[in-house]
Amino acid sequence: MQASRLATITHLLLIKQYSPFRIQHYSILMLYTTADNYKAELFAVSLYC
Repeated sequence: MQASRLATITHLLLIKQYSPFRIQHYSILMLYTTADNYKAELFAVSLYC
């Protein structure tokens, strides 16, 4: 699961870098992911937004 979390965070950072406006959509979509992915995405959003 650690690899999955790292991949999710990296993916979010790439989206944040190349398309800053999409991060809001990911903030909404993460509510529909699994608990582990939700934690990883919430962590990424809290650090880089």
